[in-house]
Amino acid sequence: MKRILCLLIMSVMLVACDAANGLKDMLNKQQKAQNLVKEKYGWDAQVGFEIYNGDLSQVTLVFSADDVRDQSVAHLETIAREVVSATFESAPQAMYIQIASTADNKS
Repeated sequence: MKRILCLLIMSVMLVACDAANGLKDMLNKQQKAQNLVKEKYGWDAQVGFEIYNGDLSQVTLVFSADDVRDQSVAHLETIAREVVSATFESAPQAMYIQIASTADNKS
């Protein structure tokens, strides 16, 4: 009985360790993508992504309107593709580019 309980506890610890490593890897990828945008373009961007059943289903890049106001959509798409290919091993099923603006932005 003790052996079974010990094996059960060790199995739970192993799964928890794997989950913690997975979370750490996701946070590292997010930080890597954000740093890439900051280093290359000087913009603060937010990056989010969703992995479903081990497949990268979507990546979302959020830019500040103040930073990208004069950029074309095609240029932002190129940047998004560059960031995704440098950060993730596989291409997502969808990429979203969002432009965020504060409510008090008058320009």
